[in-house]
Amino acid sequence: AWRDKVRQAWKDVRVQSVTDTSGTKNPLGRDFTIRAVVHLGNLSPTDVAVEGVTGKIGPNRDLVQTEVHVLQFTGQEGDGYAFEGTVQCDNPGYCGYTVRVMPTHPDVDVASELSLVCWESR
Repeated sequence: AWRDKVRQAWKDVRVQSVTDTSGTKNPLGRDFTIRAVVHLGNLSPTDVAVEGVTGKIGPNRDLVQTEVHVLQFTGQEGDGYAFEGTVQCDNPGYCGYTVRVMPTHPDVDVASELSLVCWESR
């Protein structure tokens, strides 16, 4: 039943906004916070995992050597839900990130089982 609910509702899932506390220069070892507001339609925050995918910015402006950081639900904001998490700049060079939303459930072992992902679009 959960899989059917998620598949039906996924068309309404979108990342509404993303902000961070990083500056134009982030010294090695400095923390910054990623905050995302996500519209979930008929889903609840417990139906999804909102993640910050961080990595070095490659030659084609793509992310390489990525790490995934789960953002924690912090409350409702308008018609969306806010999630945030702190990450650390621990690799030299230019670092970047993007935000993605994936379905999650305690009985689903493989996050990509449903083949549903909603990426932040900038």
